[in-house]
Amino acid sequence: MVDPVRMLEPRSRALSTVILFLAATLACDGPGPTVPDSDEPLLIVVLTDSAMTQSRPDRSDAGLYALVAIAGTPLHFSPVVAERFEMRRASDGALFAWRPVVPTRPMGGPPRLWDLGQEGNYYLPFPSSVAGLGASDISAGDSYLLSAQIGERVIQGRATLPSTLTLSLVTSGAERRLVWPRVDGAAGYAIRAPGAPGLQRDTFFVLPRELEQFSQELEVVALDTNLFSYTNDQRAARAGIDNGYGVFGATTSARISLGPGFKTTQ
Repeated sequence: MVDPVRMLEPRSRALSTVILFLAATLACDGPGPTVPDSDEPLLIVVLTDSAMTQSRPDRSDAGLYALVAIAGTPLHFSPVVAERFEMRRASDGALFAWRPVVPTRPMGGPPRLWDLGQEGNYYLPFPSSVAGLGASDISAGDSYLLSAQIGERVIQGRATLPSTLTLSLVTSGAERRLVWPRVDGAAGYAIRAPGAPGLQRDTFFVLPRELEQFSQELEVVALDTNLFSYTNDQRAARAGIDNGYGVFGATTSARISLGPGFKTTQ
């Protein structure tokens, strides 16, 4: 299984550092491999469906973040303001209101899977405005086009959110499983729960006994082909974009409550 921290650390070819969405409760950070300095552009944009963006309990400013930078060493990069940074809805060309912001804390180390989309130097507010569409307008199953110019480099990309994800709890003898149907547009899944593996292609998770001691809510994240390929292939320099380093990817997710008095019988 792929470790949810190691899978996001910079590659020897990619000098990549990634940002996604959800509070970190699992795994430990670890150093990435040693690689030379670089002046390549680094672009990390990971979209998630609007319902999950708004429902984050740890954010008062629901929205999405992205990273626009010049790659340096694996643990240090330089956020920059792009000459141009545009994202449009593929179906009608409507423009989203991304804007540059000052990062809320120092950036430079490889974040964990669950931190992606929560920090960066570009911000997309949740509501739409006269400036353009917001994170509230990002929907499961829709496609989006990205165009950015960083220095003299132009980067183009396309990402499609996986379809809506639904979860169920199934009991079979002494075993309880979290299950879900295969999701259109999803190449793999990540589970936010104690004892969960890293990325997986299976559409079930056997609930371990440790869950009795933790939160009664579980979350499953469906990753699109771009994000799954980028995080699952240590040789990948980029995914979903045609230039530079990084990824333009997308996720949908769903949560389920185990209910009061939940017990595993393993």
